Amino acid sequence: MSEVIPVQILGFLSKFIWILVTIVVATYIYLSIVTMLLAKKTGTRYSWLAWIPIANSYLYSQMAGMHWWPVFLLVGLFIPYLWIPSLLAFVVFNFIWFWKILDKLNKPGWWVLLSIIPIAGWLIFLILLGVTAWSDDGKASPVKYFAPATTQTRIAPRSRPLCQIP
Repeated sequence: MSEVIPVQILGFLSKFIWILVTIVVATYIYLSIVTMLLAKKTGTRYSWLAWIPIANSYLYSQMAGMHWWPVFLLVGLFIPYLWIPSLLAFVVFNFIWFWKILDKLNKPGWWVLLSIIPIAGWLIFLILLGVTAWSDDGKASPVKYFAPATTQTRIAPRSRPLCQIP
């Protein structure tokens, strides 16, 4: 009778781990599809990078129109005593990237703040990202950051000289 309880506990733990792994894999697939669709919607090249774990952070920076160097903060995760500040800095950059991505897609940027709430906020944020990715509201607004000037303006000649000599 005393052997039955450990077997039941191990059975419960194995089922719990399988359910947890299934949820993590399903979330990863969902987020990769959404990221790929958002990259296509913003006109970002290499949308297939959404499926590669570190490269999707590079893709987020490109969709936001910002620099990609904060991805190197992930190296700090392997350095003792430096992993906490580097993780916090990387999370801040992710917030900024997602805010600018949502802003570029004409959605409220504060949606990213919902992900601060542990479980319910993450679910709501993932649902809102999916709504943004699958909505039919057209293309993203023009890039505000690092956009080259595409039209040349013609300067009209002045009708009078800048200074007159008496």
